Amino acid sequence: MIRFMDASTPDVGAVTTPHRYLFDFARPVRDEAYIQLLELAGRYCTSALVVCRSGLNQEGLECLDRLRPFTIESTERSEWPGTRLWKHTATVHFFVLNVESIKLLKSSAHAIGDWYYPNLPEDPCFLRADDTPWFQSTVHEDWAALRLSLEEAEDLRISHQALFELLAPPRDPGI
Repeated sequence: MIRFMDASTPDVGAVTTPHRYLFDFARPVRDEAYIQLLELAGRYCTSALVVCRSGLNQEGLECLDRLRPFTIESTERSEWPGTRLWKHTATVHFFVLNVESIKLLKSSAHAIGDWYYPNLPEDPCFLRADDTPWFQSTVHEDWAALRLSLEEAEDLRISHQALFELLAPPRDPGI
């Protein structure tokens, strides 16, 4: 059973969706865990995003080109899940997450840490149907996390033990 590690009780107020906790990855998500993460994202999420600064190398540009058929929107932003820039922007590419785009993500990298500028777009994030993050990362800071309800975390513990064991105890992200 997953238990919230803080002594305080999360205040869910009038929110109709389950309260979600931040489960930081304590160890890198690579190889089989990376594949499992992508497959689970396909179950929980409908879209994803990656971030680009200018100067991507050829591998990164080719990856973006392969994502183009799935693109929903590309926009200049100073903020995306896990990151806030103060004096500049980056291009955030939103795309549909489906079987084909997941295959592309699997073939483009072997670990979340591979999504690193200039070789690939950065900071992959998988979004639920309500556009809230299910998974988010800030790769240059070696940080990634899942945003899960306790029920979802328990399902993950039972169904994907190896992936679950990479997670630190949950913390309340304040949402």
